[in-house]
Amino acid sequence: MATEKTEAKIAWEKTTKESYLEEGEPKSPADVAAAEAPEEGEEPVEQAAAAEPEDEEPAPPSSKRPAPPPAAKGPKASLAHLAGLPETSSDVAIRTEITRRVMVFEHAARITNASAPEQIIGHLDAIVRDAAEVGRLRTERDAAVRKANAQERMDLLTKLEAAGVHTRGDLFVDIVEGGKIVGRRPSKLWGPGAEGRSLANLRGYVAAKLSNAAPTTAKRSPFEPDPKLAEQGARVTEQDRAIAQRHGFDPERVAASRSALFGSNSATARGV
Repeated sequence: MATEKTEAKIAWEKTTKESYLEEGEPKSPADVAAAEAPEEGEEPVEQAAAAEPEDEEPAPPSSKRPAPPPAAKGPKASLAHLAGLPETSSDVAIRTEITRRVMVFEHAARITNASAPEQIIGHLDAIVRDAAEVGRLRTERDAAVRKANAQERMDLLTKLEAAGVHTRGDLFVDIVEGGKIVGRRPSKLWGPGAEGRSLANLRGYVAAKLSNAAPTTAKRSPFEPDPKLAEQGARVTEQDRAIAQRHGFDPERVAASRSALFGSNSATARGV
């Protein structure tokens, strides 16, 4: 509304100035409005311009290639349809598309070492199936490698425990299910995580620790004969002969076994 008043004021001042120059008398705003009003039967310019429809911008052409009408493939089909193009396509477009498809065919023939289309299709189908099989085999191989690495890690940690380098509590964490210990796994400091050690690092660590560890003397089981005492021999007693006769053994071997187990012939006093 303010814009309309400003335009009317500018038009009145302009008309007033012209009236001074031409007639020598100023004209009022009413006279200016009457002079600018359209005659009877004449449509205002602004309304006439508004009545005319505006020209719409044409839509940009689509970049997609129009789909050709369906047609049977075969000797009677046109080259345009064989190339997947509409019938209105130019000869250059048809030749270009056929050249591209021939390049694909020649490449497939090279990688399959075949020339007949049926053989090429069969080879490509086999390649696709083999690729799917390779993916499955790769997954199985990765799972087997992970399992083998986990078992090797447990074996290395068990060696450290057996050598007395580290305690069981330092190396392992118990796996508890249903209130029972069902297994064990490496602790965080000895596992494969970011806080632990890699398998290669653990191999070097175990090798160095075992090579520097003091040799441990295994305790002899009391249920196994001492080979040193057995070599010294023993005096055959009457009880040795009785045992040998009862079980079908050699009396000297019975005496040697008794001596190796008990270290002296005092065992006969205990009824052995």
